[in-house]
Amino acid sequence: MVGNRIEPTSRYFGKKFEARTKEINGRGIHRIRVENGMTNKLLQWNRDLSKQGDSRNGSTPLHFAASCGFDQAVISLINADKCSAYRPDNKGSFPIHIANKACVIRVLLEKCPNCAELRDAQGRTFLHVVICDKKDTLFRYVFGLFRASHQVWRFASIMDKQDNEGNTGLHLAVLAGRVRTLHCLLWNKEIQLNLPNNDGKTALDLALSKKPTGVHFGLDSWYQIYTLLAAAGAKYGAHLKEHEPQLNEKEEADKINGYIPTIAIVAALLVTVSFTCAFSVPGGYRAGDDQHKAGTPVLSQNYFFLGFIMANNLALLCSGLSLVSLMYAGLTTIDLRIRAKAFILSIVFLNSSARSLTAAFSIGIYAVLAPVDRTYVVVTMAFSTVMLLDIGWFVYMATAAQLVHFNRLGMRACLRFAFTMAATLMVSLWPYAFTIIFLIYSRINGVH
Repeated sequence: MVGNRIEPTSRYFGKKFEARTKEINGRGIHRIRVENGMTNKLLQWNRDLSKQGDSRNGSTPLHFAASCGFDQAVISLINADKCSAYRPDNKGSFPIHIANKACVIRVLLEKCPNCAELRDAQGRTFLHVVICDKKDTLFRYVFGLFRASHQVWRFASIMDKQDNEGNTGLHLAVLAGRVRTLHCLLWNKEIQLNLPNNDGKTALDLALSKKPTGVHFGLDSWYQIYTLLAAAGAKYGAHLKEHEPQLNEKEEADKINGYIPTIAIVAALLVTVSFTCAFSVPGGYRAGDDQHKAGTPVLSQNYFFLGFIMANNLALLCSGLSLVSLMYAGLTTIDLRIRAKAFILSIVFLNSSARSLTAAFSIGIYAVLAPVDRTYVVVTMAFSTVMLLDIGWFVYMATAAQLVHFNRLGMRACLRFAFTMAATLMVSLWPYAFTIIFLIYSRINGVH
């Protein structure tokens, strides 16, 4: 001890967190370095340590423990003084607002359940802060805690609280662009969708202002958010036609022109590859004998070989159509909206060409190697499924959205779910479906 200042010099092993407390006689500041395992001993020595805050920012030891993620230290501090969970710092933030780990939040909610409704200086609860910090995993974990304890209604009441700007948790999720967080919010039927903020805007108004215009990716976050809210039955508040995002034609034209060279190169490569495959067929050509003409494919009587030819023809056709569509997309004399549609069409054809070429490769390998060793055929097929990963992504996102709507809207969402899944799979898998149908037809009609 030096004067009225405590200077602990012992070094403890393990994780540490810093807790600044006032001097015992109220003068100056001293810093105590506390190890998780030593928290109880320090509190036994001086229980008032849990109540004292940093004179610079007002943070208590519980603030430090919560921010560092030391759940055991949080338990010890709350057991010593439960009121410390309800003491804000100088910025109006409570310990639960700055907790950034699931274990700490779970402890705070179990020990001090009422702290879930505390608001900081901006009028936000800890869940509002989690949304603003874009911590989707943590938000879903907390949502799971409320569901497990059958307090979904309480979760909804917290989310419907409005901050100083009138924004609810739903508003903040839209502004943050968090699709997974929005899934949790829409899953809870108790959450109100049409509460306006101080500007009179509902969540759908904010989503509309963020919705992309022109050419955009189908899984764009802002586009998904808008469609999720609209399909869930959200309404506009202070929506005016002039407030809708307008298409900037110059930016849109620059965007299309910037993408065209890359897509054109890929399409041209696919045309070249599929054209080459048409004359470099699996199994090669016959030299010619009494029974067969020279130059005919060796596997011409194998119906899997015919499947290869069909898949390769589809690849050539689609890649060619992609190039033609790009030609129209690049013509500046055509209306921009038509150019945009031609550009999107070229991407669809390019995607179909790549899938067709993959199918041709797999079928060709099967036709050549199946009579010799099926192991290599299985390995090839397994590697070819990599082309389906993007489809899995689309299906996963579409399924998640439709399940949310089904939970909120009931049977009304079933037809839309079926249509969405059918459309997604049809657009993505039609080359495979067409090739399989052709193989079945060839088999039935006796091609050997």
